[in-house]
Amino acid sequence: MQSEQARQLRRERKRLKREEKRRSFRPPPADATMLLRALPPMGEALLEYARPLVSGLLPADHGPDELKPVLWFASLFWNSVLEEEEVDEAIPILARKLVGKLQMPLTEAFRLSEALALRRVQLFGHDPRIVSNVEVSRDGDRLRVTARSTVLAEDAARLRAGSGPVMP
Repeated sequence: MQSEQARQLRRERKRLKREEKRRSFRPPPADATMLLRALPPMGEALLEYARPLVSGLLPADHGPDELKPVLWFASLFWNSVLEEEEVDEAIPILARKLVGKLQMPLTEAFRLSEALALRRVQLFGHDPRIVSNVEVSRDGDRLRVTARSTVLAEDAARLRAGSGPVMP
């Protein structure tokens, strides 16, 4: 009788351990997960964000080899600014990068930097993702943009809490 009870207790403890282990593999049931899944794929978001840069720098018949560096450059802008307070501080730094990398006149670089920084905040400010990789390939007669992204821990916490600039 006692050995049967001990066996049942052991089974119950093992069952609880397995259940705890399963729960640790599941994503937490939070609104943050749902909000991130509702966002468009990062490649699409980055391409839409970079549209002014692409149309200003590339010919209409550009290929993946021309598009990839422009999207990498756009990801630099994307990752630099998330809040409106950061725009004024980021513009001179981003403009210097445009001048250095693209040999663009300073006034044009400032104008484009400001436009991209404001575009990030105004149209994509709710998106907390940071671009970590960009790939461009040809898919038939179309170009396919694939971008890998991550969410910083502090932005994920704000997203879960329902506060901060990452919320629409």
